Amino acid sequence: MSDSATPSLGISSPLNEEPRTVLSISTTFYPGAPEADKSDLWLSSSDGVFFFVQRSRLLEGSSNLFGGLLLSLEDKKRPAKVVPSVHESPLAEDISILDPTIDLNSISAVEDTVFNIPEPDEDAPPVVPLCEEAALLNIILLIVYRLPMERYRPDLQLMCRAVPALVSYGYRLDNLVTPTSEAFRLLIAHSITHPLVVYALAAAYNLEPLAVASSRNTLGIELSQITDDLAGVMGPIYLRRLFFLHMGRTDVLKRLLLEPPAGHMPLPHCGPDDQKSLTRAWALAIAYMTVEAKPNTPATMISSGLSALGEHLECQKCRACLDERIQTVVQQWSMVGSTI
Repeated sequence: MSDSATPSLGISSPLNEEPRTVLSISTTFYPGAPEADKSDLWLSSSDGVFFFVQRSRLLEGSSNLFGGLLLSLEDKKRPAKVVPSVHESPLAEDISILDPTIDLNSISAVEDTVFNIPEPDEDAPPVVPLCEEAALLNIILLIVYRLPMERYRPDLQLMCRAVPALVSYGYRLDNLVTPTSEAFRLLIAHSITHPLVVYALAAAYNLEPLAVASSRNTLGIELSQITDDLAGVMGPIYLRRLFFLHMGRTDVLKRLLLEPPAGHMPLPHCGPDDQKSLTRAWALAIAYMTVEAKPNTPATMISSGLSALGEHLECQKCRACLDERIQTVVQQWSMVGSTI
């Protein structure tokens, strides 16, 4: 049973079938719930769960009357018979970028579906059947109503399907998926495990704050994992920005490592020739580190790898020069931008 539906409840039906009809009703949008206060519209999911909502809340922010389904009661008193096409997100088919079965080209329009349901009573709220199942419709309404979603813990696949559905119902995503919104926080949490998918979702719908925030979590991903299909979803602008982020950080790290520690004034026990041993040891160390340099290389790894060079230094001045250079590299590396 979906999280958005209760066990069947025996209540009076708005449909003229039987005196008493068993209905499945949303556990969030149900009669008497704060979210359903003064509800004047019923939404029916494809799997038969009813949601009590307010027309005014759905119309607020929708540029197309909720996909053209919410006409004025004077113009439309009967439930919709045909549900408009809703385009699935190409990211909803499979969210694992490491799964060879992923099909990012699975952009398919839901065919117009005819719902054969009885007519409602004259004084009953309109019933609008939708093509979304209860779990998806629940997330859509939670986003529209700006309600917490932690209770339902929608997975990334469900979130990827909710985004294009919101667009089809006429909502501006930049008004709903904001840095302070629950949807934004959930997507950022998903970007920890699926950074490229969340970044591509943000890029596809031009959600700049989400793209910027999720790009940080892509630093541990090899760019070679971006397939042609995934690149197509991102688009050329966001794809280029992601490449520049990765390659730019790697290039900066290499340039920081190339500069060896500064020498010190010659001493009786440590002249210029003696100091060259530190320079050679540094060169050998960074030869490996530059080859293995990654955009997400931890500062602690840089520090520990270079600090090992001081274990065999007898000159305290040389050690001080080495420590100073390591500290400079780590500080400058931590200041390099980590988002697009």
